[in-house]
Amino acid sequence: MAVAWSGGKLGSTGSDVLVRDALALTVTAPRFLSLGDEASLAIDVHNIEGPDTGYQLTAEQENPQGLATSLAQRNPRLAPNQRRSERVAIKPASLGRHVYSVRVNGPDGIEVRRRVALEVMPPAKQTSRPRADA
Repeated sequence: MAVAWSGGKLGSTGSDVLVRDALALTVTAPRFLSLGDEASLAIDVHNIEGPDTGYQLTAEQENPQGLATSLAQRNPRLAPNQRRSERVAIKPASLGRHVYSVRVNGPDGIEVRRRVALEVMPPAKQTSRPRADA
């Protein structure tokens, strides 16, 4: 919106401005896993206004010291308004909080990042209760 005025006049105008990334990235992970479980990160990429080209998708697992281990690298080609879904298998080897980072790079400085975290818990003990049959 813009407003202008002078000694005897006043005027204003306005218009909608659309602000968004050229590429949308959504990463979904389970909220928690038990030690020994296997799961996958669901990665959805939507080329909203980016060029028709190949993009570089990288998925990494971050350790507590801040170092990253590469889980997958893919190079999907996306036309404008095209969507693509990818799956990356994960199997945490220790208990505690695990952080995963996904990044998509493209031409003209396109870079979108997402981070997800999940808790890895000890497996639940098998419990049984005696039952009295009537």
